[in-house]
Amino acid sequence: MDDILRAALESYDADGYELVLLTPDSYAVIRNMHETLVLGPAGRPTTMPALHPRDQRLLLLPPRRALLAVALLIAAVLVGTVLARVRWLPEPGVPTASTTPTASPTAPPSSASPAGPVPPVLSGALPTDERVRMFVFTGGTMAELVAVTRCETGMPVYWATTDDGQFIAYSPRDQPYNPLWHREFPEGTRPATALIGTCR
Repeated sequence: MDDILRAALESYDADGYELVLLTPDSYAVIRNMHETLVLGPAGRPTTMPALHPRDQRLLLLPPRRALLAVALLIAAVLVGTVLARVRWLPEPGVPTASTTPTASPTAPPSSASPAGPVPPVLSGALPTDERVRMFVFTGGTMAELVAVTRCETGMPVYWATTDDGQFIAYSPRDQPYNPLWHREFPEGTRPATALIGTCR
């Protein structure tokens, strides 16, 4: 964590803010009873708009534990993404099996069952309560993502990062705050998209 962000967090702490999440890139998610902010490495709020908080207070995470948890989640996301690509993508130059069945008088009829549905996440866990979760979504529209989240404590809120490292947020309840998200994901999230989510 750089000195500017540390000084900014100390200043916000004096105003009653609580640290919710601290990433290895020194982005910090903080909130008080009135608003939620994301601080960048320079100690200034990023372009992510403040979302309306619920009345419940979030558990204050110590910075070291939050940083360790985020680092472990990011490592799990990266390993899950690599394993998913190795497992699901065909190797180049390897011919695929013919779709035309070949007659074989000695082979018994196939009893294999069709493949089951694709799971909604490749790694991590979908948020179902106010705890912050990091997961890799298989891809799809925002309606599909909201449908599989099944928030038990309210409406889901998701964060993602753009190619230039900026946080963007999506909330079904706060549609005016979603243009940046729709600009980044005009046709829904891409396959193997890493997301942060919580329920409010």
